Amino acid sequence: MNTFERYGIHFGAIVGTVFVLIILLMILDGGELLIPVLVLTILFSDLLFVFFMTLFFSIMAKPVVMNISINDKEKFMEAVDNVSKKKWGRVQRCCEEGKLYCYVFTSKYKEWLTTDVTVKIEDDRCQIVVPNIYQEDIIKIMQNG
Repeated sequence: MNTFERYGIHFGAIVGTVFVLIILLMILDGGELLIPVLVLTILFSDLLFVFFMTLFFSIMAKPVVMNISINDKEKFMEAVDNVSKKKWGRVQRCCEEGKLYCYVFTSKYKEWLTTDVTVKIEDDRCQIVVPNIYQEDIIKIMQNG
């Protein structure tokens, strides 16, 4: 399942719940507000909201592959660890000691919804897969280090 579909499910569930509650409140009110034009207007505006929110967040969370060269592996990994924990709110899960590191959320729902950050190190080269929104943070790390 790609990022767009996951965010579509996320926002669709939220808006679907709100839509059902609105319809239930209209019915409990005696049905006077249950006008087809009003229901269709609410439904159409909800669908627009879901589409644009899904589009926006899927663009922000789209994975970006960055290939960079590093001089000091320990310093670079320390900087990535700090940004990951403090700014992104992710924890490190070591996949292959010294070669592949993954940064994930501790919440299973957030982990499902978002893209993992992976850092693959080979000699003096590093391949980082990050969500689009985190790309600037990696560039800042490279400029500072």
